[in-house]
Amino acid sequence: MPRYCLALLGLLAGAGWIIAATVPALAQGEAASDAEGSKPLRLTVRPSGFDADAENQARQERLLRRLEQADYSVRSICVNCGDAWKHQTYAPFNPLQSLGMPHPSDD
Repeated sequence: MPRYCLALLGLLAGAGWIIAATVPALAQGEAASDAEGSKPLRLTVRPSGFDADAENQARQERLLRRLEQADYSVRSICVNCGDAWKHQTYAPFNPLQSLGMPHPSDD
């Protein structure tokens, strides 16, 4: 008997949610049709712009240059230190340049 009560309560709760969700939508539709000069909402959808291939290539090159500059700035001083999986850069280390450059340049 308790199973049937729980099933009935679940059914009533589900029906209540459906009614609660549809009543405001129906009431809004009636109110909108009563108003004079009401028109349905129209949305204009425009596709987003796309980058040309040259712009994509230039942006990718700028990002790679910034990555390389960041690698020069924050790498270990000892070239022979570190694990084999790290990206080791063998360019000479210049701490003044690393400390003096607040933002990577896009040049």
